[in-house]
Amino acid sequence: MGEKRDRPMPTIGPMTSSPASSAPLRDPAYLRWLIWMGIVEGTSTLVLFFVAMPLKYLADMPLAVTIVGSLHGLLFILYVGMLLFGKGRVPLSTGMTLWGLVGSVVPFGPFIVDVPLYRMLKASEAGAGGPAEPLSDRDSPPSRRLADLARSRIPPRSAIDRALPAPPSSVDPPVIGRPTYRRPPP
Repeated sequence: MGEKRDRPMPTIGPMTSSPASSAPLRDPAYLRWLIWMGIVEGTSTLVLFFVAMPLKYLADMPLAVTIVGSLHGLLFILYVGMLLFGKGRVPLSTGMTLWGLVGSVVPFGPFIVDVPLYRMLKASEAGAGGPAEPLSDRDSPPSRRLADLARSRIPPRSAIDRALPAPPSSVDPPVIGRPTYRRPPP
């Protein structure tokens, strides 16, 4: 009874190593999309539960649940389809796929499932010598593409000042807002 074990305790669930999870990923871009889809689907669940349903029952607005519920249903079907398709494409282990299917019906579940998926992605990138450069502009995250576009197309402020002529001092600046009407002279 007082004897110590030298071997580690086995883990249950998606953290167990399997040939599919230890193999290099065939499609890390798809795994990235799957993680983003989990975030979007999980967010739609929270919006349905914490925004639309209170609006229905507390503010007597059943249309909110109709709209958000339909959108959530579509996102749920897309997420489950992506999980099943990802089993062969990424590849995901059977345990990870089942974990994702169970997590997709539980509030906050997709966020929890995204953690091991993200670890798989980072382990794959570390094994390949760091993150791979995107194959095209479409593979890079939208925020980075927008930042690159902003840096390349917007000149520095001093260049803008030199390119624009100085406004004449005798012209009143345009008034933005509610127009004022003057009576015509009699």
